[in-house]
Amino acid sequence: MILEVFPVPVYIYQPKLEESFVVQHEIKAALPNIIEQGVGLPADREAKLKTNVHLFLNTITDHNLSNLGRYIKTHTYNYFKETQAFFRQDARMELARSWINIYDNDEAQEWHSHGDAFISGTYYYKCTGKEDNGQISLRQPGVQMRGGMFPIGDKYQINLDITPQEGGIILFPGWMEHKVRPNNTHDTRISFSFDWFVNNHISKESIYIGKD
Repeated sequence: MILEVFPVPVYIYQPKLEESFVVQHEIKAALPNIIEQGVGLPADREAKLKTNVHLFLNTITDHNLSNLGRYIKTHTYNYFKETQAFFRQDARMELARSWINIYDNDEAQEWHSHGDAFISGTYYYKCTGKEDNGQISLRQPGVQMRGGMFPIGDKYQINLDITPQEGGIILFPGWMEHKVRPNNTHDTRISFSFDWFVNNHISKESIYIGKD
């Protein structure tokens, strides 16, 4: 037998249309105001995209995207519980920051991580659901395996490419390196990324993660 040692849990959810219908319409109504508030490319970034991450906002709460917030909260709680991670009795997670990412033709994002975050994730508002619209790529965390050492091959790969679907969500540890591959279409790709942090602050954006 082969024992799969030290796996990294990544949560992927592709909803039915009716599950994300309200969220999608909520975002559509708020999108002009979000863009008007300011999106652009931070000066210290290598990639090309339009984002408001450099403004240090919490776009989801600032624009009262309550349905999106609940949707993300539900799936983050499911992800955490499925991992069976251990935390102290009074531990909570809080959605501390969120931002929009807009990718037009030939735009992409370089390798990076959200190392100070507990859990990071992305909700996909607009995409074609095809590989050429900009896949998210997750990087193999094993340094030796990234260098091509055994057992890298068809089964164990250096990177994992995931094709987003509208209304879908992906969650992963904040330390996991990831990037967005170029959008090789003329269809704009729009997503909302976010970070969860552990604290003991009780608010409507927090989730209790202590012992049941």
